[in-house]
Amino acid sequence: VSSDFQRKRLHLCQGKERGVTINTEYYRVILKAAEMGNITRVAAELGYTQSGISHIISRVEQEFHQIIFARSNEGIIVLPAAV
Repeated sequence: VSSDFQRKRLHLCQGKERGVTINTEYYRVILKAAEMGNITRVAAELGYTQSGISHIISRVEQEFHQIIFARSNEGIIVLPAAV
């Protein structure tokens, strides 16, 4: 992840008590994963490793205390609660 993206941070409010800071590059990864439905293809398109994409998705899910994607051997899909 480039240092330019690391400097660009968005502060999101989740509820009234908890602030969440997410790297803007993570949004790009999450959106591309939702669009493509396949971590391996997202990694290839964005220039990451498959494990790098999985790590970003897991980190965002941890930050929001919300599972975003259902994972299977056939790919990933966005869960209704994440929309």
